[in-house]
Amino acid sequence: MVCDDPSNDGFAQFNLESQTPGILGAQIPTDFIVTYYASFTDADTSTGALVSPYTNTGNPQPIYVRIERVGDPLCNNVSLTPAFNLIINPSDDASFTMTPTCDGATATVTGTPGGTFTFNPVPTDAAVIDSVTGTVTGGTSGVSYTVEYTTTGICPLSSTQTFNVLITDDASFTMTPTCDGATATITGTPGGTFAFNPVPTDAAVINAATGTITGGTSAATYTVEYTTSGVCPASSVQNVTVLTSDDPSFTMTPTCDGATATVTGTLGGTF
Repeated sequence: MVCDDPSNDGFAQFNLESQTPGILGAQIPTDFIVTYYASFTDADTSTGALVSPYTNTGNPQPIYVRIERVGDPLCNNVSLTPAFNLIINPSDDASFTMTPTCDGATATVTGTPGGTFTFNPVPTDAAVIDSVTGTVTGGTSGVSYTVEYTTTGICPLSSTQTFNVLITDDASFTMTPTCDGATATITGTPGGTFAFNPVPTDAAVINAATGTITGGTSAATYTVEYTTSGVCPASSVQNVTVLTSDDPSFTMTPTCDGATATVTGTLGGTF
């Protein structure tokens, strides 16, 4: 019995002489000539002895044996029934696919089920693999991993698949303070949404699409969260402090022909 190659065509090469020790048993091998045949008739007439390596013509294929004493062809014994059968077991099918996810991948066995999955080679990051399902988790965005699937049947096989983890969105952005809030600039993946986190208790509002804050309180600090909307979304936060409004307070001191001004707030303005 042998395992077929991955083609599973039902044909393989056999070393027939590997059966000789079992056939002769305790007898002295040098005293006998053992030959192999495809039929009893061939073995009985010593016609068409099979030569190793021999490729079978059927599966299973019966093999007949002829034993002759060296130097005395008339002293022989032929198996009336097949001495053994050439049997080829089909090889397992180790084919599978890997579907990338945002932190790894999922596996789909398209061949023989019930095998085991491993990394080959084993990564040095935090990625892990489920040996039963082949699911990879904890992988690094954009990194390539190679997975090996090995079947567990009578004729096991192994195969590998390489995949790249899906790239996670870039949620980076900046906030530029204004006199009543701030404006946002997306430096990563566009198309996401903005929100306060936490929501302020004053009159400040934020535009979800642009991130612009209006109605904010002078010198107040707000926390803005930006969340992307791609296949592998991400979020990040930025704090922004509204610019401090000028203080236009001043006093006027009357004089005999008018008055003089004293600025008690922000200097440098105009009257």
